[in-house]
Amino acid sequence: MKIKTNSEDNLHFFAYYHIFFTFLTRYNFYELLPIKQRVLVYLLLSLILFGNTVFFHILSISPIVPMVTHYLLVTIFMYNGYKVINTKTKVKSQTLLTAIMILVIWHLPWFFDLATKEILLWNLDVLTISLSAYVLGSYLKGLDFNIELLLFALWMLGESLLSYLWIVNPYIYSKPYSIYNSSQFPPAGTLMFFLMNIVGAYVAIKVLTTRVFNKN
Repeated sequence: MKIKTNSEDNLHFFAYYHIFFTFLTRYNFYELLPIKQRVLVYLLLSLILFGNTVFFHILSISPIVPMVTHYLLVTIFMYNGYKVINTKTKVKSQTLLTAIMILVIWHLPWFFDLATKEILLWNLDVLTISLSAYVLGSYLKGLDFNIELLLFALWMLGESLLSYLWIVNPYIYSKPYSIYNSSQFPPAGTLMFFLMNIVGAYVAIKVLTTRVFNKN
């Protein structure tokens, strides 16, 4: 059964992101807390802001809402893991693959549908995606540059495939458990495709300026 929302939900949606960014930028946990406690604080904040019933109802506005939430969580926790771990962490292949698989699984039709329908699964979604992004970020300094490029290319490929399915064949995601109608996926897929390209272009430029041009 689809949850009804109103214009106030849209205001709540943007308010949550504003509060989240303001809190993270105004208070510097890197200096105040030990490493392990910093991660716990960020995880707790994520669950409070994105795992509560109010935000869970906002998910029904559009399938782009959980995707933007995933983007935000992955960005914050990858950055956190990358910055907190100051030295090259020895990469454990099994741990890295597990983190990547978790990020992939939550975007498969059955798991995506159930996570946006059941609040307990949505909280598990938020928690595991955050932890997986943190693990991935903490391993970045220990990865070979070619492996980093491969992971980036696979991410672009995966996001492109997801956008394509949402636009061309949305019925895969709209049945049988989804809270979204099939008509909601094409515009969300189009927006996600443009968002992915913006993020991809930024990452590509950042890599070129910091990893390639600086060597010359």
